[in-house]
Amino acid sequence: MTIDLRFIEIGYEFHVLRESIRLLEEHLPMVVSTEIARLREAVDPDDEASLSEVSFRESELEQGVVTRAVTGAPVIAAWAGYEAAVTKLARSIQKCRSIRLGLSDLRGSFLDRARKYFADVLAFELHPQGTDWGRLEMIATVRHCLAHANGRFPDIKGKDQQRVLDFARITSELRLEGEYIVVTLPFARSAVEFIDSLLSELVERTRATFPHAKDVD
Repeated sequence: MTIDLRFIEIGYEFHVLRESIRLLEEHLPMVVSTEIARLREAVDPDDEASLSEVSFRESELEQGVVTRAVTGAPVIAAWAGYEAAVTKLARSIQKCRSIRLGLSDLRGSFLDRARKYFADVLAFELHPQGTDWGRLEMIATVRHCLAHANGRFPDIKGKDQQRVLDFARITSELRLEGEYIVVTLPFARSAVEFIDSLLSELVERTRATFPHAKDVD
């Protein structure tokens, strides 16, 4: 039996992401607690200003403000992997069907373009019926805010501010702490696993439908 290795790097990239989250889940709490202990040991108990500063820094550590770049990184990487994988698969199907129009020729957000391109141009489902598109949009929005506004709420443009507020109301895994969006590790893991499942299904369906599709660069 021949093993179909086309597009295998897509799954591998998400395997690496899941492993990186596992490492963070195991070690980040210890890093935070160690830093809090260091702050407490270094403070002068008779210095009210120092005590106040240490209390503030402890709060930022416990709330995830200090570590937000670390916990948000898997979400940014997962969306980058999603865009790269969908683009690769679209190009492969495009070549199989000798279609001239490419995904990059369309306008709009990546998800809007991808949905339209797969449905109207490739005549091939991007994701099956019943897909939680709202969840995918949420991940895309959070990633955009992290990547383009550094997760700082006042710098988020347009409707994305309200979207983030709405997301934070429906899940405790995404929080606003002061001026910053804090992505928790459960949110990051959930996002990575959700996107991975969508891509795994798309890869398998592409392999089955297009046995001669090539793993394009």
